[in-house]
Amino acid sequence: MEKVVFSATQILVSVRLRSRRLRCPCGHVGRASYDRSQRSWRHLDLGRFKVVVRAQVRRVDCRGCGRVRTEQVPWARPGARHTRDFEDTAAWLVRRMSKAAVATLLRTSWNTVDALVRRLVAAHLDLPATADRLRQLARIGVDEIAYRKGRKFLTIVTDHDTGHVVWIREGRTQTALIAFLDTLGAAGRQRIHAISTSTSGATPPPSPTSTPS
Repeated sequence: MEKVVFSATQILVSVRLRSRRLRCPCGHVGRASYDRSQRSWRHLDLGRFKVVVRAQVRRVDCRGCGRVRTEQVPWARPGARHTRDFEDTAAWLVRRMSKAAVATLLRTSWNTVDALVRRLVAAHLDLPATADRLRQLARIGVDEIAYRKGRKFLTIVTDHDTGHVVWIREGRTQTALIAFLDTLGAAGRQRIHAISTSTSGATPPPSPTSTPS
């Protein structure tokens, strides 16, 4: 940390990266910098003060991915303009209240909350990782959440053994659950031996081991 500046509404925390080695978001580590610039990230509020983290960061001429990218910093995800703590708090809150309420609580905009949640979901539910999780399922939970003021629903499947969300589809009907079972394939359905559900708008799904008549 280099310095902290207080104003009437904001706390500005200036920090400096000490490592001479540059880490690209792709994971490659090197020393070849392209240029430098000053960046700012919104952090969680401290009482009535908004907190902003500021640092001079370098762009990496990366031999790993062959691109010029901003170096990875420990307090924020690649490409983010908010700290990890801010994003994680927003994501936790969105599971329990509306995006409008989260935006009001965190003193940001609805569009900001929506964008960061979409980005986090995309990052955690990338296709290769999702395929791996589907191959390991044995006990699952099926739930539904409402969005757009309760006018639309998402069906969500969770792995009970890891707690990870492994599948999401728009809708709250039996069709959404059957689509998930079809995605698993015959071998995947055979591996599942327990299903819990709290969905109210769908009839119970067919047994994972049953075959259509």
